Amino acid sequence: MTAKEKSTINIRVDKDLKEDAQILFDEIGLSMSNAMSIFLKTAVREQKIPFELSAMKREDKNVMDVFEEIMNEDDDVFRELVNK
Repeated sequence: MTAKEKSTINIRVDKDLKEDAQILFDEIGLSMSNAMSIFLKTAVREQKIPFELSAMKREDKNVMDVFEEIMNEDDDVFRELVNK
């Protein structure tokens, strides 16, 4: 069996979110890379985001504005994900 070629994805997240996720993944015994690979493989296999998404509360609407701004800033990252 030959190894598949690897590719790097760079994403920007809130520092506290990254630290909290790292603590969780360490407790589970996963690296950040392995956790993200699991997410991506599951999304591709199921052809959907592997968790439920729902409408936001009114007070969370500005969070979506921030998210869209981040998406626009990091468009190359998301384009790389989509084109893989």
